[in-house]
Amino acid sequence: MVQNIVNEFFSLGMAGKEARELDDFNITFHTLQVFNKKVYDLLKHPKEILSSNAGSPEISLSVDHSGCIVAGEAIEHELQEESDFLPAVTSAMKNIESYAYAFHGTTKGGIERFKSMSHLVFWVNLYVQVGGSIFKTSIKFVDLCGTESLDLTTQLNEEENF
Repeated sequence: MVQNIVNEFFSLGMAGKEARELDDFNITFHTLQVFNKKVYDLLKHPKEILSSNAGSPEISLSVDHSGCIVAGEAIEHELQEESDFLPAVTSAMKNIESYAYAFHGTTKGGIERFKSMSHLVFWVNLYVQVGGSIFKTSIKFVDLCGTESLDLTTQLNEEENF
């Protein structure tokens, strides 16, 4: 679904440029993970964070003057073309397990439990330049925590005494 939105944003941008309704456009995205009420940027590889002595890998969310959510120091990855999206997201998804091991003390046996307890956010932005003004629109997709595995869900619920 997110890839379809990226494709549509590119189609709209190209159509607008061809019709000379806009001067330029660009598309960016963030991939964030929410775990234990903390937000992590999955576009930052844990090794980079650990080697830079940056401390905590958490990022902050805030609200700007217009009421829009801003993802602090999260990487905003620019897409040059539609086909750039899938490799970038695939790389970010691989970082989920790396974060689990590096920052949350997860063991190999506990990775499914970790994944079932975190939210994933895909945040796609479209910037359009018309004259001297730049306009932005964003779409955020949230994959809420949980697992599709009935056996694992039952096991987790029993462990948590739900």
